[in-house]
Amino acid sequence: MKKLMSLTLGAVLLAGTAMADVIPEKKIANAEVSAVVETVKEKAPVKMDKEAFKKKMEERRVQFAERLKLTEEQQKKAEELQTKNKEEMKKIMEEIKVLQKKADALRETSKTEFEALLTPEQKETLKQMNDERQAKHKERMEKRKEKHKGFEKRKHTGLRSIKDK
Repeated sequence: MKKLMSLTLGAVLLAGTAMADVIPEKKIANAEVSAVVETVKEKAPVKMDKEAFKKKMEERRVQFAERLKLTEEQQKKAEELQTKNKEEMKKIMEEIKVLQKKADALRETSKTEFEALLTPEQKETLKQMNDERQAKHKERMEKRKEKHKGFEKRKHTGLRSIKDK
């Protein structure tokens, strides 16, 4: 859950950074991103200390094993698999971070090089196009928000959500 929230927060920040880069003259994009980040933080579960977290995870592991009626041997092998895969996942996530930085740098370079090709009039037209796109995006987000009204009243458990009874 913690990783999911971190990845979600990272995606929101990355998307906001990309939007802010498209229209650097506008501070609205950064303000909107900040609002979204604050909303995510508010809805995030309360952070517990490491000991409480370890205890809770151990309880979940035991419940999981009991419900599946895993043998001691199966539990041991499952733990080995989890440890092995956790290390492999760490390596992959580090690679992703490096590639993301490279992609961000390339995106910025491409944007700068493209804008250098444009005349002042074309730059102004590009700015207008970006403003229009941003306005349409905002409109779509508002419609989406209206469509999903009441979402805040749901309890979140992992990737699933259950309506309050």
